[in-house]
Formats: sequence, structure tokens, C-alpha cells
Amino acid sequence: MKDFINVLNQVWTVLFNNVLSRPAIFIGLIVLLGYILMKKKWYEVFAGFIKAMVGYMILQAGGESFVAKCYTNVRWYHAKICY
Repeated sequence: MKDFINVLNQVWTVLFNNVLSRPAIFIGLIVLLGYILMKKKWYEVFAGFIKAMVGYMILQAGGESFVAKCYTNVRWYHAKICY
């Protein structure tokens, strides 16, 4: 029984570190599950998984660049006012 729990713990650790800690893959898996529950064809399931992952990555990259631009503008504005 202890061996089974150790194996289960190792599987959970690998799953958490490699899948659940990466938001794009996690969102893709949620979409994948939804398409499977809707009984879509396998190629629609796979396409939905890929689209969700890529869409999340694009959204994340856009958000990061937006925040970087806003941070640069705030630093410039702060320098103009305070100095």
C-alpha cells in the first residue's frame, strides 16, 4: 500500500510540475475536456486544444508588453514631475 501511495505521489508531482503549473497547457486541457464532453470529433478536439494554448500565449505576450510599456510611461512621467 505504501508503494502505491509513493507512486501516486510521484505521478502527482510530475503532473503538477509539468502541466498544472503552466497556464497555457492547463487552459488547453480544460478546453480539451469540454470538447470531449461535447462529443466532438478527434480533430476538432485537438484543434481546440491547440487554439486555446496559442491564444493564451498570445494574450500573455500582449499583456506583458502592455505592462512593460505602461511601466516605462509611468517612470517617464514620474521623472518629469519629481525631478
